[in-house]
Amino acid sequence: MRMFISLSGLLAAFIVSCGPNPAEYKSRAQPRIVEKADQYILEAPFNGKPKVCVGEGFGALFSAYFSMKGVPKGPGMPAPAARYEDFGELPIGKKQMEMYLDSVIWKGVVGISVPAAVTNVPQVKGATQPRLTTWKYGTVAEVVHFGPYEDEAPIIDNLKKFIASKGYRIAGLHEEEYIKGPGLPFVSPKDYITVIRYQVRKK
Repeated sequence: MRMFISLSGLLAAFIVSCGPNPAEYKSRAQPRIVEKADQYILEAPFNGKPKVCVGEGFGALFSAYFSMKGVPKGPGMPAPAARYEDFGELPIGKKQMEMYLDSVIWKGVVGISVPAAVTNVPQVKGATQPRLTTWKYGTVAEVVHFGPYEDEAPIIDNLKKFIASKGYRIAGLHEEEYIKGPGLPFVSPKDYITVIRYQVRKK
């Protein structure tokens, strides 16, 4: 969710220059219900203060990813994502978000999809060791947010109302896929692109 918290230059450059084509997401600014295939994922867990633990999780994830053979590197690489346990009601505004991030504990995983042929994960420095797993999907509700992360709260609230209005309930963790985010100097927060997603089931 908050990719502005402790990102390495490597990850930032990855998000800006190597992810999917942002133009593909312009038509997805309204909530929708879709079917999504399960994804084979390299993931790394995090647990702690958001400004530290999420960055550490991404650091471990990409240290392993860029050391692996048989994964795409460069243009066409998949975008990274994160899954979070319920983090409560989010504040609106950058200052309020900064205060919130200083006061909470977050638990979740960060990940990136890898080819099915990948079976080995290199060890990385630190206590956080990435692992291979499958993220289950099926029916999902999602919306694309354009702009700063601190402006996500009403977008998330609107998505949850949409889910209920369609007769669904949330059946999984909060997920965000980072199509375009912090990094190179010419990318400003107003240009960020984030897919916000929930697994859903009929009530």
